Amino acid sequence: MPAVILYDGDEIGGLHSLTKDETVIGRTAGCDIVIPESRVSRRHAAIRRIAAGADDFEVADLGSTNGTFVDGVRVERVVLQRGSKVAIGGRVLKFEMVDKTDVAYQSRIVQMIHLDELTGLLTKRSLFRALETELIRTERYQHPLSVLMMDLDHFKRVNDTHGHLVGSHCLSEVGTLILEATRVTDVSGRYGGEEFVSFLPETDTAAALQVAERIRETMAGRWFQYQGTRYQVRISIGISTYPADGAGVEALVHAADAALYRAKALGRNRCVVAGIKERLTGAGRSGS
Repeated sequence: MPAVILYDGDEIGGLHSLTKDETVIGRTAGCDIVIPESRVSRRHAAIRRIAAGADDFEVADLGSTNGTFVDGVRVERVVLQRGSKVAIGGRVLKFEMVDKTDVAYQSRIVQMIHLDELTGLLTKRSLFRALETELIRTERYQHPLSVLMMDLDHFKRVNDTHGHLVGSHCLSEVGTLILEATRVTDVSGRYGGEEFVSFLPETDTAAALQVAERIRETMAGRWFQYQGTRYQVRISIGISTYPADGAGVEALVHAADAALYRAKALGRNRCVVAGIKERLTGAGRSGS
């Protein structure tokens, strides 16, 4: 089947099957292939099937500011050959015919690039790029979006008491727990060390708080076990929500991180909401 493969950028390795007669590439969430980069126009270019039922395609520039290039030449419209490289805003997409083996291979490559090997969650870089893309859609449709910043309480004790193998097992188990506690549409990643971040599309503060409490309560009641070692770990969570707590990635993460810091200061094993709002904690409700 015909497809394009991203050859660079944070989406490197991503494969997009050309199943539609027209596939629009651009910066906005309404495009079929979204490239969130300033040099890419909102609707930059389109890859179109030349004849119904055929696997012959052309690329057409949609009046972009910075142009569309095929194999180094700026074009308005040109038929794609197998192996043609389409450059859009500094990103390169290669046109190819692929089979199931190719798809499986590219999927594995993407996993190796974008997923944290220990936890199975997105890497920090991939998480932030996904959040940037989701915020474009969120702003366009004026939906809420919430961010959870999570940190394991006294994780150093686990390593010091039981060793780093148990610590690694703990991080792996927590990654699985977070995935189980969130929806398929939610996106989670390892922020670094024992810190995790989830963003929840179309989720307001109240709903995000329910998700955070579900994660916290599950952690508080679970015993982990690794090669005969049985241990418990608690978690603290800070919550921020678009647009009340920020309109961009950095602002939202900063607000959630500040709320997490307050959760730690209040005694850990609790969830705290950013901003001047009532806080729901593991010990009950407390004022701001």
